[in-house]
Amino acid sequence: MSIFGSMKRHIPNLITLGNLLCGSLAVVAAVHGDLEKSGILILLGAFLDFFDGLAARLLKVSNDMGKELDSLADMVSFGLAPTLIAFEIMHRALFFSTMEMDSLMRYIPYIIVLLSAMRLAKFNIDDRQTIDFIGMPTPANALLWLSIGLSLVWFPNGWIRDLFLQPYVVAITAVLSAIMLVIELPMFSLKIKKLSIKGNEWKLTLLIISVILLLIMSVQAMPLIIIIYLILSVIKYQTSKSKDNRVTG
Repeated sequence: MSIFGSMKRHIPNLITLGNLLCGSLAVVAAVHGDLEKSGILILLGAFLDFFDGLAARLLKVSNDMGKELDSLADMVSFGLAPTLIAFEIMHRALFFSTMEMDSLMRYIPYIIVLLSAMRLAKFNIDDRQTIDFIGMPTPANALLWLSIGLSLVWFPNGWIRDLFLQPYVVAITAVLSAIMLVIELPMFSLKIKKLSIKGNEWKLTLLIISVILLLIMSVQAMPLIIIIYLILSVIKYQTSKSKDNRVTG
């Protein structure tokens, strides 16, 4: 094997390790209450997570080690880091409420990291998820929480701040977002495996809607984008199911 051939095997893993590094730094930032830095680091990790698989396919060096390493990195960047962001948001919500700061409600966000672990473990052994996902992918859930955190910092008078300074809203959102990780609901993958419009129609639709909403609402649009992603996934699933019924019927 040539030197280049030996080196290129490690390129996707190096990108994955970059994701892990970003996630680790995001955890530290969240522990110190820095929602802005933590959110930006998770975004950078998500960017690297998008390209590690693409690099592996382009270089034709996909292997089981890369798959396992990717899950370990995702657990930190998109499981633990957003959990700590949610925990910090809950801390702030309790501070501005009439509830006790040591209320057990403050620990509800930790359901996110627990079900993130289940989601990632299930993904590695579920042969149904080779093309699309079953349940919301952890990066999408991480984007939800980092956008809420960034909105609290960047838009002190925005609608998200008004909503998520209510402890019950944070708790309910944490539980629902965690459940969406493991629910038996087909959702299309956000990763582009081939550079063409055909086969990527749903992803491009989401991308166009996302760009428009982000231009209008900035980061505060992200929770709406996640909801639209879920709705489009349901529509795609129902459309595909109807086509299959017509063919078999």
